[in-house]
Amino acid sequence: MFKRISALLIILLLCFTGVFAAETTPVIYGSTTFVFDSVQTIQSASRISSATALSDEIEVDLTAVEEYIANQLAQFNLTVDISGFGVSTDDVKTITSNVINDNPNLFYIGASYRYSYNPATNTIHTMYFNMVDDLETVIARKAAFDEEVNNILSYISPGMSDFEKLLTVHDYFALNYEYDNSVSSSSETPEAFRADGVLVDKTGVCQSYSLAFKYLMNLLDIDCSYATSDAMNHIWNVVNLDGQWYHVDATWDDPLPDRFAFAAHTYFLLSDTAIYNPDGGHRDWSCKYSCTSTLYDNACWRTSQSAVAIGEDALYYTDGFDICKYDTVKKTSSSVYTIPDKWYVWEDKTHNYSASFGRIVLYDGRIYFNTPTEIKSIAADGKDLQTFYTYLGEEGYIYGLMKNGNYLNYGIATDPSAEATVSSLPIINMIDAEKGETGYAVRLISKDSVSGNLIVSVFDKSGILLRSQVYPAASSVPVTIDTSDGSYTRFMWWNLSALTPCSDDLTIENN
Repeated sequence: MFKRISALLIILLLCFTGVFAAETTPVIYGSTTFVFDSVQTIQSASRISSATALSDEIEVDLTAVEEYIANQLAQFNLTVDISGFGVSTDDVKTITSNVINDNPNLFYIGASYRYSYNPATNTIHTMYFNMVDDLETVIARKAAFDEEVNNILSYISPGMSDFEKLLTVHDYFALNYEYDNSVSSSSETPEAFRADGVLVDKTGVCQSYSLAFKYLMNLLDIDCSYATSDAMNHIWNVVNLDGQWYHVDATWDDPLPDRFAFAAHTYFLLSDTAIYNPDGGHRDWSCKYSCTSTLYDNACWRTSQSAVAIGEDALYYTDGFDICKYDTVKKTSSSVYTIPDKWYVWEDKTHNYSASFGRIVLYDGRIYFNTPTEIKSIAADGKDLQTFYTYLGEEGYIYGLMKNGNYLNYGIATDPSAEATVSSLPIINMIDAEKGETGYAVRLISKDSVSGNLIVSVFDKSGILLRSQVYPAASSVPVTIDTSDGSYTRFMWWNLSALTPCSDDLTIENN
């Protein structure tokens, strides 16, 4: 899998009266082509200490300077007066690189800059930055950027551990973003190399994944940095969890080509030893942190290709056809349920794939998962198996399932590598309707907001779900659902816009 980072270009800027120009530094962000080679990497410009001595009497807090500049740029102030900090011209490359590298939300700041300084004291007076686009465009993209960030943060629950926060963000990236394999250079498609690439356009190269991941970690107060490899032409993240550093490569855990609901965990929380692979894998990287802890190298969820669901004192993951539970208190794993169904070759039903394409979602204490033709749910203890939805179409099998707010998205395709047609099922707003004397109850599960279709479910008198199906929206809908005992139930709605079936409009018949 080829993952791009931008090539090195150093731009020299012109001087103006009383002002000396600065060379741009190799940084991982840039609207032009900046970045890493074996000599000049992001690490070469990284902070060595938080303070530097300007003279025997004066010490400058570089961290405070960088925070001030970042805050000014976040307000679109491109001319930043830092004369009060006493910053030496010797430190200009360091502070500028740190500002850009540590604040990927400043994606709209251009890679070049200028500064004016006092020759008598050799201290910087003012720094001058530029934007990669006009202000109107930048404001629009920044609004979209912030909206997506807030959406991701909505998946972070109060009381989550740092591990759970890392896992949630990692899986969100794999599920919702797509690697852009069409990009040839950062000069042609600069946004693909910036944090707004994946966060706004939902696509980008490894540099975009890494920058965006870094920014989310900033907001979650999790220390995060970068590892870069010229040999691989690749960049990924390292994170600090419970005092130890680990590799996290969200780009390589996202498939190429993209596959619906696929989230690998091959490169999530690995040690240096575990991630190293000289034969085309991670190798020859530069990173200012050593990842020596092997705590997660052989984690039980390592081979899961479904998003890992976070429950109370438990993680739920897939291991082949098994849906498994990891007890985070007892540190033990067990199988909750084994999917018995096979995914057959669409044009040749005599052969099946050896892999499972069942994905899981945890909702309201139940595990939802897909088989080739159904979406089922089961209690977290492995009991009370129910059928939530049956796909009756002839367009393929169900390849994957994922949660989207209060909806379940499922993908239909004829091949696991083909682009899936995605549909939605609401899993809230269940409204009880009339119960017939035969014991069958009807429940309308809202209207699909995407297609306008109706989703209808049939329950027996004890509340067990018998069948759930989707029907096209219309002014009236005759519905026939076969139940497990061979009988059928017919329903009719005349006023679908109300979304609440009236007893006069609802007929229940059983044969």
